[in-house]
Amino acid sequence: WGDHPKRRFVVNDWGSYEFTVSPLAIRKFEQKFGYCMKSEDFVNAGLYNNSYKVPSPQYRDWIDFINEFVTAFGHRCVDLIHARGKKAFVFYNDHWIGLEPWGDRFKDIGLDGIIDGVFSGFETRKVAGTKDVKVRELRLHPYLFPTGVNGAPSFLEGGNPTLECKTYWIDIRRALLREPVDRIGFGGYLHLVCNHPDFVDYIQRLAQEFRMLRSLHDGDLPYTADLKVAILTAWGQLRAWGCCGHFNRGNYYNEVMESVSGLPVHVSFISFEDILQGGIPADTSVIINAGTVDDAWSGGECWANPRIIEAISEFVNGGGGFIGVGEPSALRHGSQYFQLAHLLGVDREIGLTRAFNRFQFDIAVKPHFVLRDLQSEPDFGVEVGNTYVLDEETQVLKARGRSPIITTRDFGRGRTVYLSGHKYTPDNVRLLHRAIFFAARAEEQFGAWLPTNPNTEAAYYPRHGKLVISNSTPDPQATEVMVPGGASVHVELEAYGSEIVEFNRAV
Repeated sequence: WGDHPKRRFVVNDWGSYEFTVSPLAIRKFEQKFGYCMKSEDFVNAGLYNNSYKVPSPQYRDWIDFINEFVTAFGHRCVDLIHARGKKAFVFYNDHWIGLEPWGDRFKDIGLDGIIDGVFSGFETRKVAGTKDVKVRELRLHPYLFPTGVNGAPSFLEGGNPTLECKTYWIDIRRALLREPVDRIGFGGYLHLVCNHPDFVDYIQRLAQEFRMLRSLHDGDLPYTADLKVAILTAWGQLRAWGCCGHFNRGNYYNEVMESVSGLPVHVSFISFEDILQGGIPADTSVIINAGTVDDAWSGGECWANPRIIEAISEFVNGGGGFIGVGEPSALRHGSQYFQLAHLLGVDREIGLTRAFNRFQFDIAVKPHFVLRDLQSEPDFGVEVGNTYVLDEETQVLKARGRSPIITTRDFGRGRTVYLSGHKYTPDNVRLLHRAIFFAARAEEQFGAWLPTNPNTEAAYYPRHGKLVISNSTPDPQATEVMVPGGASVHVELEAYGSEIVEFNRAV
């Protein structure tokens, strides 16, 4: 935090390891790895090793070294707690250096539970998917503090904690429809709620809704398409469902991750190193790469390795899908800026090739599967400009001036989709949802248990025979939910509300 009102937060990165450096640690590291870390390995030309940077081999070794120490020392601490008949929980927030709950060693600590204060769907999935603990808990916002951790007045005069909680809950809820946690709670000072009876009443209803959602996952799984999306970054599984803290608005990767957190598809996180070591997993349907040039989410210098280009090209040629968002595969390397321009059929002009004339594209007139639910012109927030198409094989669905912003292209038996940006909104969630199924050539699977209104979400639990429909907006909504076999269910939803439709038998 900072003390200047115009710069309340100086650094926001919960996964950076700079604070772990000491002379003793450096000596121990050298004994283990056989080389000595230099100051520049941490300072990194003044950028340090923030989570947006592609981790160097040396930095990866340092993470592994610290993780090994924290795991061993943490296990000793947990043993002391268990010896006194107590349970050991960890707060998965603010910083997790050394802990790495999505890493291979986490199970060896022996923790009983994990807690995280969350605002969003991707943070919810981060907790829900954590393995090797018995209890997964969400701590909801706003905290019971006079002001919220994001600076909102919350429980002070002029604050509206009920509205705050509703806006966070609708994003958390859509993720909980896909994967459950065990319990929820709040932190702070209980007396602050005394002057907010509406907040108390709302939390009572929210808690009942949570228990209902949790019960639906008992012995059941929500309907999920037979389709797996692999999100490709330099971090892979180690930073699954994480960026560098809470929601970083405007970050393509974070915006995409939030959108995917509530979709009825299987999701995995893979790294470039995973591809080099074991290839692209055979059950992968679509790869998504989202980010800006040189960042860890797009991949930076990882794209200079021809084996990566070959592996993904072979994957798409063989029938796989690839979706690029923002500056996917971007690197100032060779004659292409997007290293997968040959797959996407799109590249970006950065001032080095203006002497070359560009292909003059036309916007596709025929209605397209990807765009079918758009309620207005797409708004991606921050968009990448100066993009151009390579040839007539690239189909331009939408453009901003002469820069294509939504394109598709066939490559061998596979397909690619390019989006010049992404912002988490109901329209864009649905557009990405459709893009995933289109890239996977799975259009025929699309629509099962899906609301016709993009402002609503739905999940069907077959063993319970129950369909949950939720409203993701502050306005009443009506929607039809498509039931396999051609029927549909009409539902009216109050603002922020949800409803359950029961079927006499599993559909």
